[in-house]
Amino acid sequence: MTYTRKLIQARPSKDVKFFTPSPAAINLVENYKSLGKILEYKSEMSENDIVNTITIKFANEDEYKNYFSKDIIAITSAQERYDYCMENCISFNIVVE
Repeated sequence: MTYTRKLIQARPSKDVKFFTPSPAAINLVENYKSLGKILEYKSEMSENDIVNTITIKFANEDEYKNYFSKDIIAITSAQERYDYCMENCISFNIVVE
């Protein structure tokens, strides 16, 4: 059964940029995609350009919980995103489906 995580971010205005992951974090996602461990990765912006939703669909929950979430690159990127969002007043939540 697939495992989907959605990161929903809302910025205070269009003048505030959303966090951009490092090349290493982008490569990690691309690697998981090429191995079939990530089935879908998409980013969707709201009509008003304030809310951005990033969806990652994993092949199964095990791929996320036992591998991806424990990778130092993913851990570092999540902390960098958290710090950036706090510094720039970007609210966010994670929805699991």
